[in-house]
Amino acid sequence: MHDGGVRVRRNQLNVSSEKLLAEVQDDIDRFHTKIIKDHLVTKKLGYTEWLVILALLGALYGYVVYQDHQVPPVIRGNQHGNFSEERARVILNQIASLGPRVSGSDACEKKAFKIITSKLYELQTVAAGKGVNRIEVDIDRPTGCYDLKFLSSFTLCYHKITNIVGRIGPKTGPTNNAILLNCHFDTLPDTPGATDDAVSCAIMMEVLENLAYSNEPLKNDIVLLFNGAEENFLQASHGFITQHKWRHQIRAFINLEGTGSGGREILFQAGPGDSWLLKTYLDHAPYPHCSVLAQEVFQSGIIPSDTDFRVFRDYGRVSGLDIAYHRNGWVYHTEFDTADQINEGAIQRAGENILAVVKALIKSPYIEQPAHFNEGNKWVFYDVVGLFTVFYEVSSGFFFNLFVVGLVVVLVICRINAKAYTFTDLLVAFLHHFQALIAMAGTGIILVIIVKVLDLVMSWYAILHR
Repeated sequence: MHDGGVRVRRNQLNVSSEKLLAEVQDDIDRFHTKIIKDHLVTKKLGYTEWLVILALLGALYGYVVYQDHQVPPVIRGNQHGNFSEERARVILNQIASLGPRVSGSDACEKKAFKIITSKLYELQTVAAGKGVNRIEVDIDRPTGCYDLKFLSSFTLCYHKITNIVGRIGPKTGPTNNAILLNCHFDTLPDTPGATDDAVSCAIMMEVLENLAYSNEPLKNDIVLLFNGAEENFLQASHGFITQHKWRHQIRAFINLEGTGSGGREILFQAGPGDSWLLKTYLDHAPYPHCSVLAQEVFQSGIIPSDTDFRVFRDYGRVSGLDIAYHRNGWVYHTEFDTADQINEGAIQRAGENILAVVKALIKSPYIEQPAHFNEGNKWVFYDVVGLFTVFYEVSSGFFFNLFVVGLVVVLVICRINAKAYTFTDLLVAFLHHFQALIAMAGTGIILVIIVKVLDLVMSWYAILHR
């Protein structure tokens, strides 16, 4: 009896010890969970933390603004060998000073025509004197009809519009491969069109001047199209790419446009396919600035606008690059699109980019055997604050995105298991985000109603006009 009693008491003691240990472990687990939850969820940022965050965000924003305003120094003087904004501005001022240059008007067909052709013939003489490269000039006045799927589908016809075409290449004669540079010198009826698109014509002319004075023979030809009917729904580019005698040698193109005034020009469309074009730009442009997001937005149809890029792509089956100024978009297609709105250095920057890319394109081995037009691959491309560029296939981007989504899901599951927050907390957070979205949308609608009721639509133009 005595030994049995001892065994019973020992068993009771063991049970009590195990129960005590379990209770202690539960307390430890609850305390550990509380620490994690307090650290991940309920801990509030103090004054120092907020100050550091605001300082970092301010520094980052300041650096982005600083980078966005960076332009190279303007090259002046009469020496050739480098792109010169000073020389380009001479042509820009001459064309823009004519005022509106509607296709068919004297300002477009006679005055602007004379400025461009006179300079082309002058550079033709320069190239002939150098004896290294040749320049050909052709005046073309095409007539035609085509279907344009823009805003609404309709058939568009034109008759004897004006195309001024220059071509520079090795003195030995025309090559079978060429790249195309395109701008337009016509405008809408109410604008002098300095950045849409006289500045592009000035940049192209300065590129041609550099090449005309060069002592280095070109490997392939460069065709420069100064078209006089872009604002009439892209007529002149259609006339060139479907009828001109040089169209069959075009292997790639660069279209220069403007939807703003000055600042950094942006590559906002590339392709389709032919990744070598995009890669050449990213590798050789000294100041690359590009965004696939701009391409997605522009090609979605949200923006009621288009460029000659569409015509070269759809009717010429040629791949290319679309580059445009976009800062100060409020001057676009208005009387305020004047040459003085283009900040100093903006033309120098764009010109150096275009000249470098053109030289690289005509030396590229892909110009002789370019990739198929329907290459099948689409590309993700963008620059990071102008410091470096990122470039990869959309198919690769799909896996990158999938990886990020999977990583977030795993992180959420781990934190729920750690009791940092619950599934209910996630639903509440999504509800708060939805409420914020509704509030922002409502605020925007209220502002629109106020602007409409008070008749303040585009009032900044009226203020500037006064």
